[in-house]
Amino acid sequence: MAEHGTHARYSKGCRCEGCLVGHRIYEREAARRRRRVRYGIEFPNQRLTDAQPIREHIQFLSSRGIGLGSIAQQVGTHRSTIQRIRRGRTTSTTTELAEKILAIPAIPRVPMAFTDADPLIHLLKKLEKKGVSRNDVGRALGYRYGRLVIKNKVRVWRYKQIEEVCKEMLRQRP
Repeated sequence: MAEHGTHARYSKGCRCEGCLVGHRIYEREAARRRRRVRYGIEFPNQRLTDAQPIREHIQFLSSRGIGLGSIAQQVGTHRSTIQRIRRGRTTSTTTELAEKILAIPAIPRVPMAFTDADPLIHLLKKLEKKGVSRNDVGRALGYRYGRLVIKNKVRVWRYKQIEEVCKEMLRQRP
């Protein structure tokens, strides 16, 4: 059994003056520790880290067209976890999750993400100088009516598809 004057002995049923004092000291320190955790001054264990840098990285990734769902999928967690971090509802997160999120590059790898279409538009203009219209590119892609319309943003999967067809057409027409 534990020594007298400790919380452990008090919790086993001893109510002597020494054990009572030991219990009070233990409870006082535990309450202080809980308050420090509650107010974000301290973390309950070493496995947790501040969520602010992670939040900033998630917002940066979102600005690059990488959504919360794809971040969650790459990290291996639920979308709502990423959403809580992004909205600031979570002040701390596990070190493991933080490392995984911070390791995600800002290059959109997800097929449904948007990317800048300027290089693609430049490639299409090169083709037009060689006599290949956007209708020809559209037909090569399998579009029913041919006309290829591109605005300032395009989905990554579509970008890769159009780029591949354009480069093939450039190779065919020197």
